Amino acid sequence: MFGQQAAAAPGTRSVPYQKIVEKDGTNSANGQPATATFLTITAMPAYLSKSMEELRWEDYQPWFGRTAAAVFTA
Repeated sequence: MFGQQAAAAPGTRSVPYQKIVEKDGTNSANGQPATATFLTITAMPAYLSKSMEELRWEDYQPWFGRTAAAVFTA
């Protein structure tokens, strides 16, 4: 309806990848708070509720049902 936002597209195309850096809660040797860097896409807030397999399956969905000729002639 007018004024409502459309649902986000499934898969990983709607949100750009970024690494996630969080405070670890422990102190490093120099007394500064330690941080942890997560490189997996499933650590991103947009994908916290999904596994890598679920995201891969959603990414492949647009390709199902196409023939090889249709894929390579686009």
